[in-house]
Amino acid sequence: MVCYLNSGLMSDSSKNERDFFRIVSISTGLALGTMAAFLYSMKDLAHDATLEFTPGTVVAFVLGAAAGWGFWRGIKFLNRAKRK
Repeated sequence: MVCYLNSGLMSDSSKNERDFFRIVSISTGLALGTMAAFLYSMKDLAHDATLEFTPGTVVAFVLGAAAGWGFWRGIKFLNRAKRK
């Protein structure tokens, strides 16, 4: 009975950890992507500070989102390596 309960706790812990990394990876990716796209879109700051949506804005969003997502993938990899 104790072994059964202990193994159930381990799977809940790993599921919680997996869910945590998924939520943090997605939210960090969206935040960094949005910030990169916003900063790339800013034009003419000296006079009226306009935003221009260009194909570069989409590229900046994708690169920022990939960087945020990749950061947490690296942390997850290091966390697994540390446990072994």
